[in-house]
Amino acid sequence: MEQAFAHLLDFSQPFDSKSLDQICAMAADGLNPNRQAAEAFLVEMTNHPEMWKRTDAVLETTASTLTAFFMLQVLMVVVHMHLQYMERTGK
Repeated sequence: MEQAFAHLLDFSQPFDSKSLDQICAMAADGLNPNRQAAEAFLVEMTNHPEMWKRTDAVLETTASTLTAFFMLQVLMVVVHMHLQYMERTGK
C-alpha cells in the first residue's frame, strides 16, 4: 500500500486512477483494516499543493463515484483557499 501511496504522489509519473479508486474504497469501508491509513493518505493528497491539477484526468478515467467525489473535494479546497486569499488581499 505504501508503494501505491508514493506512486500517486509522484508527479513525474502518469496518474493511476485505479489505485486511487482502491484507496477511496478502503477509506469508505468501515470493516477494512487499512481504513485509517487510507483516510490519512487521502487527507495528505487533499493538502498536496499540486493535486488539484489531476482532477480533470481522474474525473475522465475513474469509474468510481467515491473517487470522483474525492477529487471534487480536492478542487473545492483549492477554490476555497483562493477565495479566502482574494478576500484578504481585496482582489
